[in-house]
Amino acid sequence: MESEKKMKMEPTKVSMWLLLVATSFVIAADGQISAQSVGSGSKLKGRVEIVRDIYGVPHIFAPNVEDAAYAIGYAQAEDRLEELLRNYRKAEGTMSEAFGAEWYRHDYRQRLWRHAEISRARYNTISPLMRRSVEAYQEGIKKFMAEHPE
Repeated sequence: MESEKKMKMEPTKVSMWLLLVATSFVIAADGQISAQSVGSGSKLKGRVEIVRDIYGVPHIFAPNVEDAAYAIGYAQAEDRLEELLRNYRKAEGTMSEAFGAEWYRHDYRQRLWRHAEISRARYNTISPLMRRSVEAYQEGIKKFMAEHPE
């Protein structure tokens, strides 16, 4: 019975050691981790930092959910702004306006299903925290776009 307990605990110990070693390796990769302070803007309640690991993955450090959402929006816009804007057009059903007639069926379906209209109508039914988080996420995207108008 004791050997069974040891066997069940071993994978957990191995996982913890692997995590410790991996974290040490990332920390030891001096100069390859970049930190970016998003700052303390009027929309932010505290200091927000985006730290990118050696693979470019953003890790967000923020004092609250709304500030974290802001930083996620900023980082996502930094990584794939064009994709964000395309997804917005897809949801709105306006792809054919920008990308040609081959998108008309997609646009028709989106408008038929009324995703955008229903989302706007039900927006006030979600929790205040979720609304603030969504708005902060959008503000993070807008901040990146204002800083990088190209």
